[in-house]
Amino acid sequence: MIVDGETIVDTLYHQVPGFSFQAHNGKDIEEQIMENKICVVDFFFASCQSICPIMSNQLERVQKHYEEFDDLLLISHTVDPESDSVSVLNKYAHHHNADEGKWLFVTGSKKELYEIARKGYFVSASEGDGGEEDFIHSPMFVLVDKEKRLRGYYDGTDSTDVDRLIDDIRILIGEYQLTLK
Repeated sequence: MIVDGETIVDTLYHQVPGFSFQAHNGKDIEEQIMENKICVVDFFFASCQSICPIMSNQLERVQKHYEEFDDLLLISHTVDPESDSVSVLNKYAHHHNADEGKWLFVTGSKKELYEIARKGYFVSASEGDGGEEDFIHSPMFVLVDKEKRLRGYYDGTDSTDVDRLIDDIRILIGEYQLTLK
């Protein structure tokens, strides 16, 4: 928009808040891991027999599509940290051919995982406190840019919508004027 002859940007993007989780490889990670990376984020649980395997298969496809691009990071957060230990997540990561430098499966306290799902990534509109009866089960992938700003939502169970995600990643790469190897 132009105000008094000057261009004013009026779009405000929500930024991912701080976090501290443990990855499937046993390493602690914080939000700084997202700096200078285009990220795709989701929420799943390893024993899920419905949407989660479909979503993970779709993320495998995204990882494969951008295997030569070093500035992409996939982060899959468990919504069942009581069951999804680091070793369970590590096994799940291997089952889905996760490249450790590109795709992290993370766990932490349920309260913190659910807080970031609801207030960091907005993947659930339901209220909750991360308590024993609280549960989040969302098919959404969230695209996050290099400034940790939310840029898009995609249904991870719909291959056409994941195609749109793949295209939007390419658009972001263009915005950053990066070159694929």
